[in-house]
Amino acid sequence: MTSIRLVTWNTKQGVAPRQKAPVLWEWITRVADPDVLVLTEARVTKEGIPDGWRAIYTQGGIGGRRNYGTIIAGRGVELRRVSHRRTKRDSQYPNSATTFSVEVVSQGQPQLIVIGAYGLLGDEGNGYHELERIVQEYLDLTAEYGSERIAVAGDFNLWPCDVVPVMSELGLVDVTGQRDDFPELLAPRGESRIWTHKNGAKDTDGARQELDFIFVSPDLCRGLSQIMGGVHDFPDSWDMSDHAPVAVSLGV
Repeated sequence: MTSIRLVTWNTKQGVAPRQKAPVLWEWITRVADPDVLVLTEARVTKEGIPDGWRAIYTQGGIGGRRNYGTIIAGRGVELRRVSHRRTKRDSQYPNSATTFSVEVVSQGQPQLIVIGAYGLLGDEGNGYHELERIVQEYLDLTAEYGSERIAVAGDFNLWPCDVVPVMSELGLVDVTGQRDDFPELLAPRGESRIWTHKNGAKDTDGARQELDFIFVSPDLCRGLSQIMGGVHDFPDSWDMSDHAPVAVSLGV
């Protein structure tokens, strides 16, 4: 069995970044040791992708003033953007700069498909509308490629009480819920178990919210190990971003 370390993290490069891109890349590589990395609210700056990494993303991000998006990067693996037939109108699909699918290939063999997902905020100020589109992406993807080796990772801009039941209904396993020794979270929001988003200045005590998730198919769940997430496991997070990472090692 091959192990692939999957990590997701919102870098806060879209609005008021706390660190420059090279610092962010060095930090997440050092503290989380990813093989596959889903970065949300991320930008590819003039420095480009660091040596040793391959990445798939939309150049220029969402466009206009929101020149950020999702980056799926890998080291020691090959990444291929996945295309599939869409069963609904294009307007019912997520923005291709923020939610898209990538096949991960190791030693010449396809290992898993990762959907990098971001709950793009609409007028309502949460990710509900985008969650429907992410679900549609998953349904059409699995209709063509099957659901055996799928991972969905990213910032959903919704609390666990909103996201976990929907993804569980699809048959996906919530990675954070597979670890039972996280410390008790003081004053959590929306059934949050770990603190991955601090909605406030880094020197203030923002609300404890869990907005970042990794979901995997049951086949991948059999080989889960080294589950980490939130500021408890990544104590330097607020110096880097207003989000803390979520990480897991998958047996594929």
